[in-house]
Amino acid sequence: MKCNVCGFDNPKEKNFCQNCGKSLNTEKNSRYYHEKSSDNEVEGYRDNGRSSRSTRFVENQRLKRAMRERQMAVKRARVLSAAMAVMIIVVLINTVYISVKRHELANKSESTYTMQEGDKS
Repeated sequence: MKCNVCGFDNPKEKNFCQNCGKSLNTEKNSRYYHEKSSDNEVEGYRDNGRSSRSTRFVENQRLKRAMRERQMAVKRARVLSAAMAVMIIVVLINTVYISVKRHELANKSESTYTMQEGDKS
């Protein structure tokens, strides 16, 4: 008995296809067709809407998942870029602050040194 779904030839006593596992007694879920046209036989799969709809659904779900992953990657990149910018700004401010403090300390020690020299005379 030929399976209506995959076209596999099964023994007559079987109720389910040995290849795809579908019931051999129902025709309503059949995608497999066998038709005769003039002199030659044509075998193939029938697109009864259900299979193409489910295929489109799966494809849409895959595309949506890929788009969500892409959006999350873009968000992560933006957050990392902002964090790096903040870190660079903090380092620059700290460098300027230390430089100013060193300069002030150098000026203070120079003025203290000159005052001490003036006291000696």
